[in-house]
Amino acid sequence: MSIPLPRLSSNRKRGKILSLIVVLAGILVMAGWIADIPFLKSIIPGWASMKFNTAVCFVLSGILLYSIIRMIEGHRDWAQVVISITSLIILLIMGTMFFSYLLGVHVGAEEMFIKDSDISSGDGRPGQPAFLTIISFLLIALSGVFALLGFSPSSLQYKIIGFSVIVIGALALIAGIIRMPFIYAYSGDVKAGMAIPAGALFLVLGMGYLCLSD
Repeated sequence: MSIPLPRLSSNRKRGKILSLIVVLAGILVMAGWIADIPFLKSIIPGWASMKFNTAVCFVLSGILLYSIIRMIEGHRDWAQVVISITSLIILLIMGTMFFSYLLGVHVGAEEMFIKDSDISSGDGRPGQPAFLTIISFLLIALSGVFALLGFSPSSLQYKIIGFSVIVIGALALIAGIIRMPFIYAYSGDVKAGMAIPAGALFLVLGMGYLCLSD
């Protein structure tokens, strides 16, 4: 006798849509860097651009969230593999950036994917994401660990991650709109913070995590 799969709630359907929006947006930003299209990198010319490695992690994060929902549906085998891979890559990329930020040195990973001469965002070094961008992605990678450990989709851990990412995204949007990113990120003589598109995508991701429960 076949075992019925868990019913997919309307919340999780919305979560799937939100995760795919993040994946598509990340791909567009990556294309903007590859083809050197300023609009795709920063939306508004002259404003902080989203780093290429940040866009890569958004694509991975969207795939991770989608896979967590699919695992909740009962598609555990392939979802577990995807969750493991995406979580690990995000952790490696942003973990390296975290220690680069703490040590204040350029370790080379910042421009591992593409050359970056823009220091209008991040902490003032080419390819370096803003500190709260790094923290947000580390939290998202942690959600993959929770999923692999079998945490309930309604568990407090997912809600904390969702709300934390939403708050960080909201701060980025507010600080970016009023052109005061140093509210939450400051490095030496360079006032720099999270790009507005990154803040918007963190809002979307955070809402996606809040959609995991029924």
